[in-house]
Amino acid sequence: MNRKKAVLKIILKSDLCVASGYAFMGSIDSDVCYNENGIPYIPGRRLKGCLREAGELIGISNIETIFGAGGDNKIRGVWIDNAYPEGFEQLNFELTEVKLTDSPYAKYLTQQKVLEYYTRIVSNTQIEEETGTAKKNSLRYTRVVNQFLPQKEEPMCFFAKIEFDCDKEQLENTVKALRHIGLNRNRGFGNIECQFV
Repeated sequence: MNRKKAVLKIILKSDLCVASGYAFMGSIDSDVCYNENGIPYIPGRRLKGCLREAGELIGISNIETIFGAGGDNKIRGVWIDNAYPEGFEQLNFELTEVKLTDSPYAKYLTQQKVLEYYTRIVSNTQIEEETGTAKKNSLRYTRVVNQFLPQKEEPMCFFAKIEFDCDKEQLENTVKALRHIGLNRNRGFGNIECQFV
């Protein structure tokens, strides 16, 4: 069977932290995923897992045909690449080129400087129910991808290439059902709109 190709468009409806699993002692407890040039992305495996969860919630009957079975070592159903911001390939190429030259701008385009352009750090703490004060040692810092594009009032969009050999209609319905991804979904992060392009 020939595999069909499409693109997933993920529109941020809130700030997002798709946690990388890394932390920086004393400054960031949960960090986002980003590449060597500081451009944030959403891992394809994470997207596939969230889509599978959405499919289960809406009652897709042949979930293993679309998303594969646990422990399976073959790609079946849908394959999803990492999702990157619009214009990623050109921006990534240009950042890499600047760093390879003796450009005076290279010192301003470090991984962390580029990352700061797309993200910010938020703090949260737990509250004692009885006293209404912060619980001791509960302060946490999370880096989040900003909902809006830098210096614009347009939502940030990520795009992921996909390939599939399963039923297109069921996959489209699953994509439409995906509304939340990432860390702290119950604290206002990770609200998205997902489209099958």
